[in-house]
Amino acid sequence: MKLAETQRAFTESMRSKYPNLFPEPENEDYAINRYGIEVYQGWFPIVEHMIDQIAAYAERHEIDDFLRITQIKTDYCLLRCNTTLQNDELNQIINAHNEQAAHTCEQCGNPGEIRVERRWKTVLCDMCNSKK
Repeated sequence: MKLAETQRAFTESMRSKYPNLFPEPENEDYAINRYGIEVYQGWFPIVEHMIDQIAAYAERHEIDDFLRITQIKTDYCLLRCNTTLQNDELNQIINAHNEQAAHTCEQCGNPGEIRVERRWKTVLCDMCNSKK
């Protein structure tokens, strides 16, 4: 399966699991609806756990009617998550998962480190880095 298909399937599985956390699919004002969740499969478990925690936060504070995830992507080897609401508790959830991703191979999910090649940054384990 190609990366775009894998990302699309993962995005749809998260949308099915938490339909209230995502904007209406036909609303292309949001990057998540145009591009899906833009990370490699090694980070899927981290992203899923982050979404689980965001959903729990929304339910706990009874804001699941208006809190939406608008974008999740890799940005210069960092995990980025944008939402319609910003506050310290949500930022702590997102930042904790960004920190975890910074030490997790984007390709396979094993422990990794930031690698720089031709000004392009990625988080890779030794094995995935040697395959390049």
